[in-house]
Amino acid sequence: MTRTVSVTTDNAEPVGTVQVADRFWRRLRGLMFRRSLARGEGLLFPDCRNIHTFGMRMDIDIVFLNGDSIVRVVHNAVPNRVYAARGACDVLELSKGLAAEIGIRPGIRLRFAPSYRSDGSNTAAPAEGLGGTTSIREAS
Repeated sequence: MTRTVSVTTDNAEPVGTVQVADRFWRRLRGLMFRRSLARGEGLLFPDCRNIHTFGMRMDIDIVFLNGDSIVRVVHNAVPNRVYAARGACDVLELSKGLAAEIGIRPGIRLRFAPSYRSDGSNTAAPAEGLGGTTSIREAS
């Protein structure tokens, strides 16, 4: 069963009800092969620092989050690209134009109800580096 959460801005502006991509197959498929996304629909990827739009047939808005804080917004992201944000922990995909329409921008916060994390919070461990990559150093 696919979980959904309601999303609002910190000033109570409704964003919509989005699905939580917290299972392997849901994350793998994402929004691929969809031809459209209605206003207020979206997909939330917990523990995700970058996404791709390969196989997508539409432009979308991408919101990169660190907890409930927005760190980057990509307006009208096009298919067949990779998008990432330094400091992001989660990614929210929305219908094209919605972010600009309701004023979603870095620095504001989003509210999720119910929580999309198993521990009841909406906060992930802080992201390190770009795209969630880590370096491995050999011990000398």
